[in-house]
Amino acid sequence: MKESGALISIDLDFKNAINSAGHCCLWAIHRVLGVPDVGFLEDLYSKSWMKIMVDTRCSAPIQIDTGTVQGLVLSPLLFDLFLNALLRLLDATGITHGIKSTPQWHHVAFADDLSIYVITVRDGNKLLDVIHEFEFWRGLQISIPK
Repeated sequence: MKESGALISIDLDFKNAINSAGHCCLWAIHRVLGVPDVGFLEDLYSKSWMKIMVDTRCSAPIQIDTGTVQGLVLSPLLFDLFLNALLRLLDATGITHGIKSTPQWHHVAFADDLSIYVITVRDGNKLLDVIHEFEFWRGLQISIPK
């Protein structure tokens, strides 16, 4: 931290994050992280589909390729591992983002919220660029009003 003691907090809320996690991205990240039995999860999710009922007529089957199963105990873990990839990207920038007295605390991520701490606007903008690339790659959106 600079002697001036400046600390900038960047707080982000990802819009509909858990429901918008693309399956292809989920499985790619889990493989890189070494999560066992990704093939099992991929098979389970590959058979996810729905039909929409309008009046008495039913649509053709629609493949579901985003989100995690509601109520499944694994769903929050699947998303947290996904978000962990973004946190690793932030660490890989080499930009110091954290609080000097607590070096192990670079950022706080909880469900779909992320807070990162930097000491210059320039560093904050660089980290936001990384977040924007991650957003674009996997379709994740930041909730601007929040």
